[in-house]
Amino acid sequence: THTGQPVDKNFINTSMMFDSTTTPAEYIEALLAFCAPNVFDTATESPFYTVRNAEALSIATQFFLGSANIYCVSHGFSTANFGRVLDDSPDLSTELAARVMTAQQQGLSIEDTLLDFVNAHRDTFQLRAALPPSSMDTIKTKFTEHYAEIKDSPHFDEFSVLETNKPGLFVTHQGSICMDFAELAKSPTLCIDSGFFQTIRDDYHVINQTGTIPHKNAHIAATVEVNLEALNETQLDDLLKNLPIKIRLQILKTIPALQVRMQLPDVLNHVARGEQAELELLLQSSPEAAQQLLLAAGAFTDYTGRTFNCTAYEYAYWAKDTHMCRMLEAHMDENTKAAMLVKVTAIDTVGLTYEQHGHVV
Repeated sequence: THTGQPVDKNFINTSMMFDSTTTPAEYIEALLAFCAPNVFDTATESPFYTVRNAEALSIATQFFLGSANIYCVSHGFSTANFGRVLDDSPDLSTELAARVMTAQQQGLSIEDTLLDFVNAHRDTFQLRAALPPSSMDTIKTKFTEHYAEIKDSPHFDEFSVLETNKPGLFVTHQGSICMDFAELAKSPTLCIDSGFFQTIRDDYHVINQTGTIPHKNAHIAATVEVNLEALNETQLDDLLKNLPIKIRLQILKTIPALQVRMQLPDVLNHVARGEQAELELLLQSSPEAAQQLLLAAGAFTDYTGRTFNCTAYEYAYWAKDTHMCRMLEAHMDENTKAAMLVKVTAIDTVGLTYEQHGHVV
């Protein structure tokens, strides 16, 4: 485990509440779940080991020969269309079927049987040389990987296969043929190419060394530390609105200063509009931030177009909104009340400054 504890029978029994009635299969499943949970994301086996009927065997055979044909053409072994060669020769097709059936009955490797068949008829398949063991291994591996991706398809009549041994714009990723859309920005007809897109292309070429983008990228699951208090309001709003509501509320609850930043505009707008009930509900829902919200000043505009930069209570006091003042006072502690007394005393003396039509009053 990540704590250094060995995953043995006792550990599994305790974790899974297994007992004497637990089957070996259940133990194996639990062991894999603890020690190698993603093993079957990449581990594949040949479909020839699991086919149960003639149709499935025929489909797998055709797909394998198609894979071998693509490999031979892309690597310069042949220019022939293996399917057409077999269609044009009933005797050759009959021999192929007989070899496959014999291999299946005797428990032999059908993949090796098919490749031996191609090598045995190298002149018919226009091979410049017999396929060496290394090429045969590559063909078998790619066939197994590709078949695992299409085995659940509703139809098996046509597939596109990307040969990744040659450089190009296209890559494979999780069974799909993909490309970097930043390449499209290079088109002169779009007139959108820039240094930004070139940076994307450069980064893309760093990870695209094999023609296959890995399906597991460590940075996707990695954690990133974000100093939320360092973000401006626009950045913070963009971040929070894309988070689930529960996480958003959790962040606001655990960082009072952040909560004040996010809720202060609502507090000030409510008081400017005389929305006493809405403002009281907001203060009641955020008791841990209430004093900071009452003490914080911010810019807001009221119905008359006057822009103030003050606290909610200062505006309510200046506007002589007695009911709003009494409600706000009910949510103040003694320190906040003392601070507000200083502010309203100043209002009684010099008034409250605001801006309207470009003039400060």
